[in-house]
Amino acid sequence: MLLIEIVGILEALESNAISLNEAENICFSPYIQKKLKEKKCNPEILEIVERGCELEDIKSLIPESYYKNIADLKNLGLALVGKYPFIHSSFWRE
Repeated sequence: MLLIEIVGILEALESNAISLNEAENICFSPYIQKKLKEKKCNPEILEIVERGCELEDIKSLIPESYYKNIADLKNLGLALVGKYPFIHSSFWRE
């Protein structure tokens, strides 16, 4: 579920539906990264979050690569989502 949220945030960023500040408040912050590490989150997901935390620096220092970085992170997230097994609808009813 976290990956789907991350991919959605990146899609919203890419289409300018949310600001980078909003994305940082939702997911791409050192605080969230720390909490996910404590919960022993998948290192590949942690890498996406960590790189998401760097988007502000990329936007200010290398603005021409900002959207490419968002797209790259989104593609990493989508590739990871595909590795997880299908969640049956009964999962939420148990």
